[in-house]
Amino acid sequence: MQQMLYLDRGQVRDTGVDMTAIMEAVRSAFVDRAQGRAQAPPKGAIYPQPEGFINSMPACTAQAAGIKWVSSYADNARYGIPSIHALMILNDPQTGQPLAIMDGSWITAMRTGAVTGVYAKLMSPVKRPVVAIVGCGVQGQSNLEALTVSNPPGVVRAYDVCDETCRRFVAEARQHFPHVQMEVAATPREAVEEADIVVTATAIRKEPRPVLQPQWLKAGCLGFPLDYDSYWSQEAIHACDQFWVDDQEQFAALRSHGYFQGLRVPDGELAALLGGCAQARKTGRERICVMSLGLGLTDVATAWLVYKKALARGIGQMLPA
Repeated sequence: MQQMLYLDRGQVRDTGVDMTAIMEAVRSAFVDRAQGRAQAPPKGAIYPQPEGFINSMPACTAQAAGIKWVSSYADNARYGIPSIHALMILNDPQTGQPLAIMDGSWITAMRTGAVTGVYAKLMSPVKRPVVAIVGCGVQGQSNLEALTVSNPPGVVRAYDVCDETCRRFVAEARQHFPHVQMEVAATPREAVEEADIVVTATAIRKEPRPVLQPQWLKAGCLGFPLDYDSYWSQEAIHACDQFWVDDQEQFAALRSHGYFQGLRVPDGELAALLGGCAQARKTGRERICVMSLGLGLTDVATAWLVYKKALARGIGQMLPA
């Protein structure tokens, strides 16, 4: 009888797959995409609420095929629940047989951080950078973790609209990363000004409520608006010397759904950088904006690591396929 593995959220995390391994899997997946060995079509989307969407995100690597079904509801805090929920399905690419069903929330956070880490390794302006984290939830945490792997920060200035969330983030980061100087910023501008790397991890909104302004960005800074153009003003993005995305096709698809209206066309995508078809940073004073749009490719690559670790460690429950 065919069987497939089921992993809940805690079991996915307990497999022990670390950020270093995820970053390497993500990097390899983008290289494979650049060389035609991986597939990652644009995500499909439905919009049950004005500020809530659910995406289907299929992808195929050499090891696994799969799909993520993920929701993002910007206003879920009012219900006391996370804004992002996700479910992964993995299939054998040779036979199509279902291999696993697993929670995808932890995977979503970690692969997003990993993409930031891969870009930062290519484009970081300095060693031991000053880092701004605006939005101190799960994505803020995973992106800080990835940056400590790719180019450990000297100072991190954190800001969140909820002061308690920010202070908890800083306290936990001091325990996990004792060699990083962690500071609480009183305002987003205080966090961003003089930062070498800027990560904003607030809610994605179809109708942006921009806060970050171009004059806040120092020469040479590297910016990661994980929240699309919801938090960065278009003027701030346009003021950057380079604007990159993880996937041009996905950018165009999202624009067709109403996002990025009036935003400039990206200069390139991550696969081109990793495949050696484009140059990353040309000078130390270039301001570079990198928008990670989220690809099923990185989810499948990460889920495959989780699946292998779970099998090796006997984690999860086998179900009839």
